Amino acid sequence: MRDLRVGVVKGDEILSRGLVAALNEDDSFKVFVLEPDESPEVELDVAVVSSGAASVALPTCPVIIICEDDADCGQDVSHRMDVAGAFRRQGLTAERLTAAVRAAAAGLHVDSHGEGERTAKLLDVRRLEVLRLLADGADTRTIASKLRCSERTIKNLIHDVVLKLEVANRAQAVAEGVRRGLI
Repeated sequence: MRDLRVGVVKGDEILSRGLVAALNEDDSFKVFVLEPDESPEVELDVAVVSSGAASVALPTCPVIIICEDDADCGQDVSHRMDVAGAFRRQGLTAERLTAAVRAAAAGLHVDSHGEGERTAKLLDVRRLEVLRLLADGADTRTIASKLRCSERTIKNLIHDVVLKLEVANRAQAVAEGVRRGLI
């Protein structure tokens, strides 16, 4: 599997640097920093932009928009076909950003609407850990090794997560976990 090529479109300097730093924590990402309206030199898998930079121009790949507040995450950008998700800047973690980028690269739509607390009651600590490991790209064998249990147990836990989140598969579970703020 090749590295995911992720572009960060410059906007607010502190936000841009934070996004780059968070994405660089994942060794499977190759991060490119772009000026607004700049065409990337390579084909990107996903772009991450602030809502201010999104109003200028968006790359021709799935885009994740980082908003200042709910109004920024509204209809002005999130209805566009190329927008894979919109997240509020406040409360966004490196883990959630990484999971959102992976989901967007897989062609899934993800959003953050503060449903995490309600959904957290659906999943116990063990199932949340399995979901987080899935978001990191771990397979069944790797999860079993990290959690020190059998692959059969992990398959059952993944099945539970998929059922409780009311999705069809692992990838959708990760996207739903991101959307609900679990990851």
